[in-house]
Amino acid sequence: MIEQKLLEQICDLVLASDIYPEQMPLEWMSRLVQMHHQRWLYCSMKGEDLVAVGGAYRIKSWDESYLYNLPESEDGDILFIPFVAAKREHKTALLRLLRFCLKDNPGIREIIYFKKQTPHNRQEIIRHPLPSYTRKVQLSRRPRIAIREPVYS
Repeated sequence: MIEQKLLEQICDLVLASDIYPEQMPLEWMSRLVQMHHQRWLYCSMKGEDLVAVGGAYRIKSWDESYLYNLPESEDGDILFIPFVAAKREHKTALLRLLRFCLKDNPGIREIIYFKKQTPHNRQEIIRHPLPSYTRKVQLSRRPRIAIREPVYS
């Protein structure tokens, strides 16, 4: 797929999802292009069709400024996910994107993401620590070996 066409699909999906309603479309497009150049966009495709997109980058520590400004470079063991968007019929694509992000960023100890405001709840930041065994598996990247006791008959 042509890069420009993919970026257009990403912009259309993000704007249609109404993630940050207060942010102007031009600001969104600028932010998405910056994230694309930094390789912080993760996409899930079905053929030539974009079904889900998310942004994610590593940070050292949480600061509210990450909601509005992108860092110059990524560093740290916290994965910040400022947005995700998916077509209604492909909601499981978001879980696959998260799994890919974690595989692509080994050694993550915490995930921080922005929970969208709905009529039933307010906007909030969710901090989700990852279990230590998950980080060890990601760092070692070795397959798990099951050690079994011998069975005597």
